[in-house]
Amino acid sequence: MALAIILQKINLESARIQIFCGSSGGKALQFGKVVFDHLKASRDEEIVLHNMGDVDPEDALTSLTSTDASVAIFVLSTYTGGQPPESAKQFFNWIEDMANDFR
Repeated sequence: MALAIILQKINLESARIQIFCGSSGGKALQFGKVVFDHLKASRDEEIVLHNMGDVDPEDALTSLTSTDASVAIFVLSTYTGGQPPESAKQFFNWIEDMANDFR
């Protein structure tokens, strides 16, 4: 149900979509693959699935801003105390650093 609502909000005709998954037990990655497969079956435009532990956050997020029609979908499991899973820690640390960088 939630997946259908999310997919209705995405302009499938022109959006460049990237899905970022962070998981400790694999459930978030499995769900990310479901979203990826559904979107891939219904569109011709580029769609990319990332494991957050395998990408450089700066490169990945900068590439999203290079076009007007970009969509990022984040699929994450929560970990102890609401912290990101181990595979997403570097990604989240970078985001926090950039949020506090006042250059």
